[in-house]
Amino acid sequence: MYRKCDSEALRRNRETLLQADRLHDIIGAKKNNIAAIGVTYGYGTREELETHNADLIVDCPDEIPTLLLLI
Repeated sequence: MYRKCDSEALRRNRETLLQADRLHDIIGAKKNNIAAIGVTYGYGTREELETHNADLIVDCPDEIPTLLLLI
């Protein structure tokens, strides 16, 4: 994640979620105050996502819309 990718979007970080499959994604999201949804169907493992404190963890894409309603 680039810090200067879109300064206006980063100001709206409460409206932004990052789909993360590796620890680097979660670290970048946390540094920019963006919520990270850990996904186990990517390259990383559930343990990696849990260890780096993903805000939520899902096992398939179909779970994401339901979780978004809870946030």
